[in-house]
Amino acid sequence: LTASPDPGYEFNGWTVIGGGATLQDTSAENTTFTMPAENVVIKAVFALKEYTVTLQVTGSGTGTLSGGGTYKMGDSVTVSTVTGDHSAWGDWSGTDADNTFTNKSNQSQTFIMPPKNLAFSAFYNPIYYQVTTSVAGGSGTVSGGGQKTYGQTVDIHAAASSGYDFSSWTVLGGGISTPAAASPASFSMPGKDVSIRANFLGKQYTVTPHTVPTLHYFNGGSASVIGGANKRVGDTVTINTTAENNNYEFLGIAITAGGNLISSSEKTTINALLPGGGMPYPGSASSGGVTYYPIEGNPTALNTKSFTMPAGNVVFAAVFAKKVVTIKFIQVDGSTITKTYLAGGHNGNYSTIERTLSTPADPVVTAGSVSIIPLVNQSMWFQREFYPGTADATITWVAR
Repeated sequence: LTASPDPGYEFNGWTVIGGGATLQDTSAENTTFTMPAENVVIKAVFALKEYTVTLQVTGSGTGTLSGGGTYKMGDSVTVSTVTGDHSAWGDWSGTDADNTFTNKSNQSQTFIMPPKNLAFSAFYNPIYYQVTTSVAGGSGTVSGGGQKTYGQTVDIHAAASSGYDFSSWTVLGGGISTPAAASPASFSMPGKDVSIRANFLGKQYTVTPHTVPTLHYFNGGSASVIGGANKRVGDTVTINTTAENNNYEFLGIAITAGGNLISSSEKTTINALLPGGGMPYPGSASSGGVTYYPIEGNPTALNTKSFTMPAGNVVFAAVFAKKVVTIKFIQVDGSTITKTYLAGGHNGNYSTIERTLSTPADPVVTAGSVSIIPLVNQSMWFQREFYPGTADATITWVAR
């Protein structure tokens, strides 16, 4: 006897229904017996075969699967998957999925069990979150940002620019704890975007006034650094200046050391002659009674009283000069003599009133303000003197 099961079925044995036949093996698909002296009825027993449905998650994401197990041909089978945290559903994959599912993007699939084992893969991608890094100004750079997955260890590195030191991290968004003030710093990626800033401090240098009074333009006033001499790279440095008195005017800030470190947009060059009076020396020039001195070395100068602190010490000098005033002398005959003087006189000295006189006369201030020295000797009327003021003036000789 031979039993041949149809697809989806399996042989479960032989049963003797009638007759006295004895089978050699009732469980074997192929068996024999000795024919008795009577009719024999023998039944082959078949049953539906069980097959397996195997499920697995693939990809870098996570998900929960249901519906795997054993089924018989013709059973209605439903397999499904639920997306895990911080993951994105892709689709069902594999040869069996291609041949069984009409739309592989559906997370739940129902089908009739065929006469064979099946294996399905549920594909998940991780959700990527963004790490955005930033710095304040051009003080340094940060690396290590970009797309990260939940739970991933993120390492960020801070590199200070020349003249700066790394100081700390500031979390601008994402809810993570502020990392320690070190580079590199590490944190576990949360399930959201993160924004973090690297903070840098400029190295500390000094801004000090020139202390060796050898150059003539140190006279006439004083200067100091607002907030003190110690400044960090990138700080705004502001210099406060005060003229000695109204006879002087402020002309600029000369940088006597460190000028090459200051940004070119914040500086210029002083190469002018400054009124100073006194004895001439090489490079000086006289005009209208006033001696003009050059600034030695044509030093670098600031455009304003403020500049951005560079990576190095800076020494400065405030440039002051006596104001130059014009005095017009009107003679008795109506002719005029015009000359220039240093305001207040050179080193506080008086000047002689210009005159072309042949008759006694007295000088009278008819415009501006000057101080005429009182006459001591009436016979010396033609030698009158005065102190120049801080503005232009006119002195008129009035005949007695």
